[in-house]
Amino acid sequence: MDMCNPDQHTLIDQLDSYTKLDNLIIKGLPDSYATVATNDDDNDSASTTPRDHRDTTLAQVINLCQNHLKVNINAGDISTVYRLRKGRADTIKPVIVRFSNRRSRDLVYSARMALRKSEDSTSAS
Repeated sequence: MDMCNPDQHTLIDQLDSYTKLDNLIIKGLPDSYATVATNDDDNDSASTTPRDHRDTTLAQVINLCQNHLKVNINAGDISTVYRLRKGRADTIKPVIVRFSNRRSRDLVYSARMALRKSEDSTSAS
């Protein structure tokens, strides 16, 4: 039995949409992760373990924004970043980025056309 009336459902949907306005989904960002050399106490040889995936994904997003989109974004402009599950058509896990402010998100969103134009010009060569 649903205790909410239709007006409450509409309000909840509107609030949910509003909170997602600070997010962008980036597809095609390679999911390579940095590794850190560690010493294993049981074994005298050094081994490598993956660094926190969010740290490397964050670094990849900042690199994409600064070097490819030419947008000055730093870690303070991003609230959180993580990979989603692959969809049916995805070859690489998409990345969801929650920006700390809408201005930064809008700059990145607007700059995406420059990325598409550069891809089109390299494929035409």
